[in-house]
Amino acid sequence: MLVKVNLVGASAAALFLTPFLDESIVARCEQGETRTRTIEASRVMNLVDMNITFNGEEISDEMLGDISGTSTDTFSLVLSDAIETAADGRATKVLRTYTKLAGSSAMEGGMEGMESMDTTLTSDLEGETVIFTFDGEADEYTPAFPEGSTADTDLLEDLVYDIEFAGLLPTDSVAPEATWEVELEVFREIIEPGGEMHLRPTDMDEEGEDPLADSEVEPTLDGTFTGTFASLEETDGGRIATLTYEFDITSHLELTDGLDPMTNETPMGEMTITPLSIVVDRSAKGTAKLVWNLDRGCLVSFELEADATENNTSQVEIQFGDESMEQGQEVVQEGVIEISYTVE
Repeated sequence: MLVKVNLVGASAAALFLTPFLDESIVARCEQGETRTRTIEASRVMNLVDMNITFNGEEISDEMLGDISGTSTDTFSLVLSDAIETAADGRATKVLRTYTKLAGSSAMEGGMEGMESMDTTLTSDLEGETVIFTFDGEADEYTPAFPEGSTADTDLLEDLVYDIEFAGLLPTDSVAPEATWEVELEVFREIIEPGGEMHLRPTDMDEEGEDPLADSEVEPTLDGTFTGTFASLEETDGGRIATLTYEFDITSHLELTDGLDPMTNETPMGEMTITPLSIVVDRSAKGTAKLVWNLDRGCLVSFELEADATENNTSQVEIQFGDESMEQGQEVVQEGVIEISYTVE
C-alpha cells in the first residue's frame, strides 16, 4: 500500500510542477526583426500496380512486364523575412528574399524499356525579393516586386505569405495533454509551403508546360487531424512549447471538364490525344511535431513523416488519322513523405 501511495504522491507532484499555459499560442513579430527559414521536403513513391486498357480490353501482365519503379521528388527552400513594419504583433510590410529555391524529380525502373529520368527543378523566384503588404480591409497580404525590378509579375501569382503554419496552433489556451482538431486545409499549406513556387525543369520550354497547371479545380479533403499540447519548457531563449500531431487524410481530385487536346507529330503522321477524365486519389497517414517559441511568437522547428498512397486514373481518346480508340490507365503508388522546417 505504501508503494501505491508514494506513486500517487509522485504523480501529483509531477502534475503540480508541470507548467500550465494560461494564454493562447499565437504568431507575432516585431518591427526590424529578420527571420530566416529553411524547409526541406521529400517524397519517395514506389510503383506497386498498373493497369492499362484499350477500348475496354485490359493489357495482360505478361505484356506489361516488370512495372516496379521508384520516383523521388525533393524540394528545398531558404528564405529571409525582413519585417519592415508591424502593428499589434502583426507584420504589415515584409521584404521576403528567396535565397534558395530548388527541387528535383527522379524516376528509376518502371515499365520495361523505359529509361531512368533525373530532372533538376529551378524557379525564377530564386534570388528575388517580394514585398508582402497587409491589406486590413481584405485581411490578406498582397505581393509585389520592389520598384525597378525586372522580374516577371506572373511569378507573384499564388504566392502565400503565411509560412508559419499558424493553422496548426490551438485557438484557445491549453494545458498539457489537451487536444484539438486542426482544419484539414492546413495540411495542404504544409505540403505546399509558401504557395506556388513556380518550380520548372531547367530544360522545359513553353510547350512542355503541365497542361493541368492552370486548373482551378481543388481536391476535396476528408479525414482527421488532431493536435496535442505535449510540453512547455522554460529556456534561456524563452518559453518553448512542443505540440504533436496525428493525421489520416485523403484527398480526391477529379477533372472531367476543360482538358485541352494535345497534338503530337509522329513519323507516321499527326496524333491527337484528348483527355476525357483524370482522377487523383491520395492519402497520408502519419505524425508531426511543432516546436514553438511563445515569447518570440514563431515556429522554431517542424517535422512531419507520413505513409502515403496515390492512385491515378485517366481516360483519353487517341485519334490517329481516321482511326480512334480509348485508352484507360490506373497507376498505384505507395511511399513516404518527409518535411523538416527550421527558423532562425
